[in-house]
Amino acid sequence: MSTALPINSHPGATARLPPGHYRIAAITDGDYALSQRGKAWVFDSNSDTLWASNHGLSGATTGRSGLQATTNDPDPFVLLDIDQQSPIDTQKYRYITVDMTLDQVPAQESGLLVWWGDQAGTVSNPSDFISVRAGRATYQIDLGRSPQWTGLVRALRIDPLNGPHAGQNIGLTLHSVRLTQAAGFQETVVYNDAPLHINARPTVEILSPSPEDGEDYALVEQGKAWAMQSGQVLRPELSNLLHWEYTTGIPDLQPTGAFFHATSRPATAGHTEGDPHVFLAFQENTHPIDANTYRWLGFDLYVPMDATAQSELTRGAVMRLAWKSNDADPGVTTDDIILRPGLQRYWFDMNKLVYEPATARTWADGVRYLRIDPLEFPESRSFYVGTAQLRSTPSARYVLPITVQLDDADGDLLNIRVLSGSTLLGQATELAPGQTHQVIANLAALPTGEHPITVEVSDAWSRVQRTALVPVLKLAANAPLPPAQIKSADRVFAWAQHLFGNTLGTGSASSQNHACLQNFPGAYGRNYATSGICLFTVDGLVLLTMPGGNLALAGMLSQLLNQAAAAGF
Repeated sequence: MSTALPINSHPGATARLPPGHYRIAAITDGDYALSQRGKAWVFDSNSDTLWASNHGLSGATTGRSGLQATTNDPDPFVLLDIDQQSPIDTQKYRYITVDMTLDQVPAQESGLLVWWGDQAGTVSNPSDFISVRAGRATYQIDLGRSPQWTGLVRALRIDPLNGPHAGQNIGLTLHSVRLTQAAGFQETVVYNDAPLHINARPTVEILSPSPEDGEDYALVEQGKAWAMQSGQVLRPELSNLLHWEYTTGIPDLQPTGAFFHATSRPATAGHTEGDPHVFLAFQENTHPIDANTYRWLGFDLYVPMDATAQSELTRGAVMRLAWKSNDADPGVTTDDIILRPGLQRYWFDMNKLVYEPATARTWADGVRYLRIDPLEFPESRSFYVGTAQLRSTPSARYVLPITVQLDDADGDLLNIRVLSGSTLLGQATELAPGQTHQVIANLAALPTGEHPITVEVSDAWSRVQRTALVPVLKLAANAPLPPAQIKSADRVFAWAQHLFGNTLGTGSASSQNHACLQNFPGAYGRNYATSGICLFTVDGLVLLTMPGGNLALAGMLSQLLNQAAAAGF
C-alpha cells in the first residue's frame, strides 16, 4: 500500500504515519488521488470508496487485485472517496483512466459511464458512454469535453456497466482509477535508498520527587493524617451545610477510600452561591501551621455535575481555598479554581496561588484556619472530599532518589538524564520501557536552596523533558535537620524501639553528634551501644550502621512514618 504525505512548503507531514520504517519517494501533483487525497484509488481497502453508498454489487471485496464483485442490478456503480478538504479542481484535472476486468459483456450494453457532482456523495453530470469489452482493459475519458466539468467536484462515480442486462451476475474487478492533468499520465515513483524512520516519542512520568514526598503536617504535627475519618472535618455546623457524613463510597463512581460527604445549603436571598466550607484547621492553637515549612496542599474532590453543560461553569463549577492566622484576621481567599469533572486529585503550591481581592499577603507565618470551599452553585449540591495532605518541600543534602515510569510505543531502550537547569545530577542508559526505574541524583554541585528537577528521556531518535511538580530543597551539609523531619524521625525511632527493642538494646537520645554519624554530616539518629547499631536518617532515608561498618537501608522516612502512625506512634 502507498500513501502520500500532505506538503506545506517543502517538508512532508508525517504525523499520520504510525511508528516504523518506510520507503519514501517524491511525487508530482499529476495524479489527483495520489497527490491530493494522499492515496491512489487502487481499491486495496474499502476506504478508497464510499463503501456504504456503492450499489448493484454483491459479494464485493477489496484487496491486492482491486475491488471484485458481481452485478445484481441494471445500474451498478462505485462512488469514489474524495477528500472534501481537497476537492477536484476541474481546471487542473480532466482525464480519467479506468483499469477494469469484465467476465463478459451482456447484450445491449451501453458501456462505461462516469458521473460527477459538486456536493459530497451526490452526482448530477454524466460523461459520454465508453464501449467496454470482456477481459481486462484500460479505458480513458476526457471529462474536460463536457461543459459541465467545471468548478470544484466533490463526488465522482464509476458505472462499469449500463444496460438492460447489466445486473445479470456479471463478474467484474475494478483495478484502479486515475484522474490526471495529462492524458495517459502515470506517476513514476523512484524511492530513496535510505528508509524514513517514524519514531514513537518516549514518555516519562515523574513519580518522585512529588508533592507527597515531603513531611505531612497532619501526620507530623497532629499525629494523625487527614484521612477523612470521623470528626476530622472541623465545625461542619458552621460551614453552610445541610447535612454531612463520613463514608467509604461514592455511588456514582464506586471508588475505594474514605470521604467526607456533605450537601451545601442553597444561597440566601441576594447571594449567588451557597458557599459551603470544609475546615481542615479551625482555631488550631496547639499546632498552628508553619507556612514556611508546609506549602503543598493536596486533596481528593468530587462534585457531581453535568460536564457537557457550559452553564455549569458559569453558575458555580469553581472552588476556592481560604486561610487566616487568628480570629481577628479577616483572612485570605483564592481566586476561582475551575473544577474538573469526576473524582480528581488536586495539588496546589500555596505560595503561588492567586488571591482575591488583590492583596500583597502571601502564605506565611502561623496559619490557624485552613478551609476548602468546594463549589459555588446557588442551589444545594452534594460533594465528596477525600484524603487531604499539607506537605513540606522535599529536601536533601547529598542524594535524591528520582523515580520515573518510562514508556515507548515501539519498544526502544531508553536513556535518562536528571538535571537541575543545566547541571547534570545523574543518568542511566538502556532502560526498558513499560517499567518503573530509579536513578540517584547527586546534589553535590548544587548550592543550598530550592532547585527544579528535570528528567530528560531519549531513545535513538527523539528526546523529551519533564519537570517535577515540586522542587527539591538542597540543605547545607552541616545544617540541622528541619524540625518537621526531627519529629518524624523520633516517632519512627520510637516505633523501631518498640518492635526491635531486644535486638537494638537501650538507645541514646536522638542527636546529630553521635560518633557513629561522623561519616554522615547532617544525619540525625540514635546510637545503640549494646548492639553496636546506629539508627539514623539523612536525605529522607532511614538507615542503620551495623557491627563491622555495614550500612543497611530501612526505608523512606515518610513511608515509615505512615506505618509508625498506624501503630500508634
